[in-house]
Amino acid sequence: MDKNTTMENLARALQEKDGFNGAWLYAENGEIVSKGALGFRDPENTLPITEDTIFQLASISKQFTATAVMLLMRQSLLSPEDRITKYFPELAAYEGVTVRHLLNHTSGIPDYFDDADWFIKIWKEEKRVPCNDEILSFLRRSFRGIFAKEHL
Repeated sequence: MDKNTTMENLARALQEKDGFNGAWLYAENGEIVSKGALGFRDPENTLPITEDTIFQLASISKQFTATAVMLLMRQSLLSPEDRITKYFPELAAYEGVTVRHLLNHTSGIPDYFDDADWFIKIWKEEKRVPCNDEILSFLRRSFRGIFAKEHL
């Protein structure tokens, strides 16, 4: 049995046991071996999940982000002591914040859900996740709201 069939069979078997509801993508050496989606994205089980369904991952993504950062550190492409302004110069207001602060959740940078109205508007009305430029814009606005304007 090929790997694509194996993945599909595994996903279906898990779904039948109420253990899987979602989308998958399995790749090897940069090539997609298997992808698909099973289950429903609503409690009424009327809207099926597709490969294009947007999921709200929230804190689940933290471990993957930290792993990616650690891999970059291993390759000496960044350091835990690098200031985030090295990578995001437009966040000059957060000059003292380092990669280590971000990984330890001690940066003081506001959570975009602390002022969720703008995020929810995009999520519900436009049916999309805010892009990086929108997140950076939020962070710049948040700094203005939290700290004195002379810091800008």
